Amino acid sequence: MINLSFKRSQKTGILTLSGELLASYVTDFKSALMIALDNSERLIVSFKKVTKLDKAYIQMLCIAINISKSLKKHLIFNSDSLKQKIREHCINCSPGCSFFEKRACLLQA
Repeated sequence: MINLSFKRSQKTGILTLSGELLASYVTDFKSALMIALDNSERLIVSFKKVTKLDKAYIQMLCIAINISKSLKKHLIFNSDSLKQKIREHCINCSPGCSFFEKRACLLQA
């Protein structure tokens, strides 16, 4: 199960995720992300309490980078272990991947 919370202080928002980030919860995350981006100039997404992350979320996070760029918002992923989880789950994060080529790959963020 995923737990989402959003807090805002002036122009900075913090979207905190906890629990298991599985494909069945991607829609909930996308909705929360869009609300958070609409209400923040700078958004920090915290993964510190995430216990499981699957490939559907990794792909959604790459899409989130593109969305934030198109909205001219600053998106920050706050996690020491996120890049390692991406390397474990996403074989497409390399030259040839459309996200990598657009500099929207999480490994480049």
